Amino acid sequence: MRNKLLTTALKKAEEISVGIFVAAILLCGSASKSGAEYQDGFTWDRNGDFLITNDLNFKKDTQGSTVWSYEWFTGTDYLHTSNMAYYWTDPMPGNGRWKRQAMYDNDVNISRWDQNTNFYSGYNANKNSSLIRWTNPVGNDSDIDILGSLRLYWGGQSMSYTGNYWASPVDVQLIMGYFDSSSNSVTVLKNDLLTSPFSADMECGANFGNCPNMVIPIDLSISMDSGDSFFWTAIPQGQVTNKNRWITLNDTQMNISYQPAVVPEPISYVLFITGGAALGFRRFSRQRALKN
Repeated sequence: MRNKLLTTALKKAEEISVGIFVAAILLCGSASKSGAEYQDGFTWDRNGDFLITNDLNFKKDTQGSTVWSYEWFTGTDYLHTSNMAYYWTDPMPGNGRWKRQAMYDNDVNISRWDQNTNFYSGYNANKNSSLIRWTNPVGNDSDIDILGSLRLYWGGQSMSYTGNYWASPVDVQLIMGYFDSSSNSVTVLKNDLLTSPFSADMECGANFGNCPNMVIPIDLSISMDSGDSFFWTAIPQGQVTNKNRWITLNDTQMNISYQPAVVPEPISYVLFITGGAALGFRRFSRQRALKN
């Protein structure tokens, strides 16, 4: 009778242990399932996503998730932005731009390669600036790396945008930040004043690439939840009054990549302790049964 009771208790204990073990396995699975369509090391490339996707607004990534947003704001109030719309300026899709309104891009506009902000007071009296945002489409606690570099150009042309390129000096504030959607708060990750590398007007010739420019290395890592976003903008710190001048922030050499969330360590402890406890109890019970 005693042996029968011990055998019954052993079976019950094993059933409970198996149940805990299965629950732990399911919990592990749920922790690692987030963002399953995005493999370890998946990379978002704004220019590449633009060319591959069939989204007419060009805001999706190669997995079909809407991740890119093109915005503008006034002054330095980058916490309150408005969306731009994509306007086709040419039958070729790569030649369109995001603008505040149709057929008007003299103050701010964004292409698939860069964002442009004019600092001529006649074209941008309200001191508007452009901003690009990427929103995390994968699971919570994802490690997001932003690596590569940005290139900032100082440029300009005649009032009719014809002839050779020119450049006028102006300092630029580069801001890169992280928006936490759950707390509705922003953390500034980079806030650099980029001093103009020249001090007087310069003629760049027929090639815009000859205009003064600088490379800004980028190496950032963020732990992000689904729906959180990362953004960047460049704000001219002054204006000119009698010439058409702008800054261009090129991001073709900057990529965003994803590392899946690591399964929390407590899960491993649960599996280890549960398995060990089940094995130990089984051996102990069998020894008691043999002695009796």
